Amino acid sequence: MAPPGGYAFHPQAYAKAVLHLCKHSSSSVLGLFLGHADGRVMKVLEAIPLFHTHALGPMLKVACMLAEEHCKSTDATMEIVGIYHATASGSTEMTPVKAIADKIAANFAAASVWTLDASKLPEKQFAFKGMGRVKDEWKAVGGNLARCRNQLDKLHVACIVKS
Repeated sequence: MAPPGGYAFHPQAYAKAVLHLCKHSSSSVLGLFLGHADGRVMKVLEAIPLFHTHALGPMLKVACMLAEEHCKSTDATMEIVGIYHATASGSTEMTPVKAIADKIAANFAAASVWTLDASKLPEKQFAFKGMGRVKDEWKAVGGNLARCRNQLDKLHVACIVKS
């Protein structure tokens, strides 16, 4: 699968992930993004908060199996398209979740990893730094091209990142 030409986050998926990360800001946090490819755009439709401690292999495996069953029961086109995470130190490095990201990418070639950049929250900017899988390597998603646009009101924000 070719890398996506952009990422479109549903407002509720984006908000749920950010709130999960902010609520547990003193811990390592991990969650899943669910969605599907729509042409060259990866649509992230749902976030599933998982852990706010170190992720153990068996628990992560069960969580992914349950997420896959949820996808099958709600929308046949939806699947696990990536993960989000944050560390207590505020680092935006992917290293703590690389093994998990590699496993997700083994099941979904266009997988992505999103790390919270809390410094962008007060500025009301897109608060994730993304990494996408390109030719068996993780490459930065064009974060400088991230933008958010208001929809019906200020509580509903659609965030779009182009790579």
